[in-house]
Amino acid sequence: MGLSLAFCLLGSVLFARTGTKAKYVGAEVCISCHKMDSLGNQFRRWLGTPHSRSWVMLQSKEAKEFAEEMGIEDPQKSPTCLRCHAPVFRDTSLWCKSFHPEDGVQCEACHGPGSLHVKAMKAGRMTEEAMLPKPKGKRFCMTCHAGAPHPTGKFNYKKFWRRVAHPLPKGSRR
Repeated sequence: MGLSLAFCLLGSVLFARTGTKAKYVGAEVCISCHKMDSLGNQFRRWLGTPHSRSWVMLQSKEAKEFAEEMGIEDPQKSPTCLRCHAPVFRDTSLWCKSFHPEDGVQCEACHGPGSLHVKAMKAGRMTEEAMLPKPKGKRFCMTCHAGAPHPTGKFNYKKFWRRVAHPLPKGSRR
């Protein structure tokens, strides 16, 4: 992980100077800080949700049956399925080597690419540009949870939001 993270961070410095977008570092990199209790251990919270297993779910018999009904041969390779089960699968040019779509709906699916954030945290100086946004709310979540091409069951946003919300503790360093 060290060399690929260093490569990605170096790349993010160059991209920031040229105005190019930040890159996706992946849950593996986010975990390095966000597993700490002093920051709220967002990693443990994420692991306890179906988001952390969303890509793996596409291997299930049920997923393969849904896919077959839709004329999809392999749900783990289908853009129709991956847009929700591994939402950052499309633009591989924005992936650092540490990013793996198999990690499912990970941090950056909701918060955006994190390479500039990681770089700023490592340097000890957070900039406005490196701040990660909070999730975009109900409308954003409903693009998958109400718009899936297969049955998802009844989705109660308020109830499920409480399961995935993972705020930083008051007074913690962002």
